[in-house]
Amino acid sequence: MNTGHCRVMIAIGFLLMACTPRGVDIMLRAPVASTSDRDSLGPVDGVQLADGAYKADDMQAADAVTAGDSDSGVVGDPSISFTSWSDYLETLALDPCPESVVLWVTTAAYELDGGSGISDSADAGPTLSFLEALWIAHNTGAATTVRFSPSVFPPEFPTPIVMDPDVALWPAILQNLCVDGRGARPVLQFVIPNICEAPGCSGIYWGASRLVGVTVLPPDDARWTMDFFSGTRVEGCRLGTDGSTSVAPNAIYPFRVSQSYLGPGNVVTGANAVEASLSTFWIIDNYFGFDPVTGVDLSLGEGVSVIGSGTISGNYFTSHSAAINVAGNPGCQLTLTHNRFGPAWDGQAQVHGYGVISSSLDGTSVLIVGPGNRMRSLRRAVVAQGHVRLTQNSIFNNDEPLVLDSVAPIPPTIIAANSTSASGSCHVAGTVELFSDLLSEGEQYLGSAGCDFTHLWSYTGPIPVGRNVTATLTTGDGDTSTFSVPRAVSE
Repeated sequence: MNTGHCRVMIAIGFLLMACTPRGVDIMLRAPVASTSDRDSLGPVDGVQLADGAYKADDMQAADAVTAGDSDSGVVGDPSISFTSWSDYLETLALDPCPESVVLWVTTAAYELDGGSGISDSADAGPTLSFLEALWIAHNTGAATTVRFSPSVFPPEFPTPIVMDPDVALWPAILQNLCVDGRGARPVLQFVIPNICEAPGCSGIYWGASRLVGVTVLPPDDARWTMDFFSGTRVEGCRLGTDGSTSVAPNAIYPFRVSQSYLGPGNVVTGANAVEASLSTFWIIDNYFGFDPVTGVDLSLGEGVSVIGSGTISGNYFTSHSAAINVAGNPGCQLTLTHNRFGPAWDGQAQVHGYGVISSSLDGTSVLIVGPGNRMRSLRRAVVAQGHVRLTQNSIFNNDEPLVLDSVAPIPPTIIAANSTSASGSCHVAGTVELFSDLLSEGEQYLGSAGCDFTHLWSYTGPIPVGRNVTATLTTGDGDTSTFSVPRAVSE
């Protein structure tokens, strides 16, 4: 991470938030599947159909997986297949955009007949371009919805709108705007400037806005960024990909989220895809490194770099580097729930990457991994320096499941285990979580037991026979151990 660049972006971010109108009320749409739904369903992997489409992959974890059947159950209807991007968007059931002021884009060209001072579509000539629509919304200050004519942007075919600031510039900051690509197929293809040095030349800022059903292709350049702030919602978009390739392998966090919502339903990829910083953020129900329509593994590098507080839930990560990299400023709190890390479908080769990496979290920062994350077939599931709490996850088939520093307590000991109970000891008081696994990790969460001042614990409940039982210990301070030595359950 380029820390100097981050400091500049943070300063800009606070300035932008200061310019945001008060009274903007943007609510987070409920995830595609509720937490209670996910608690009752196990994971299923994508199935390729005869026509080349893919059945929906779940984006949740296996905290209710039955032993020996780690791919049972689905989120949603298993018969649903996505034959097109428009078909996929319809399944997301996203909220409509406001109808008070609607501008229809009817050309993919630059135009700007009325110049950047245009404030009425009547001044745009016979057709309205996307840049003209942006300037009208910016100059009038009215809450505006921008849509795309299906006759010019047919939903069956992607139609590029080239955004080259050397040819025509757009407003650097856009607010109270809903860009709605549903029913069409617009592709915003940005070009890094050779001449332009004005604000906005190397990026664009969205405040209190929505970006829905649009493909955004950033330039392959580390200088370019698209920032979402002040309650902006990005939903059902392809970011950094056309569904088949990653278009910006050299870009460094081209998409930045602060006090905004990424999701549901976005497809995100890149060598370094998203930075989540400044104020609270929500990254909910997205695909990172995998496209559910084309079924393509997009070779994601680092999915999300976190330096702020927020929630990352219900996402699907097939990262080949680090799915989530947590740097964390003092006082940050990050919660990861019901995410899926690992191969996109059964039979795919192991993803030689990491699930979650956290570094140098001080005593004021909180990282909570769980409940409901599923981490399988990774090089390392969790690597943590500092305080981290892990609870009720499914972690299995990894090269190394948990790599924790000296802050982590010593794992508990399992003294006895059978099909109905287990007991053991702990070095310090805390909560013991028990798991069933074929080897020495924690594929199936079983339940928990308290370990009090006597340093003894006991658990009563069903334990699968023919597998191993393992355990972790979480102290009152919220620090979790690695897995215990496994113990076979034979009766």
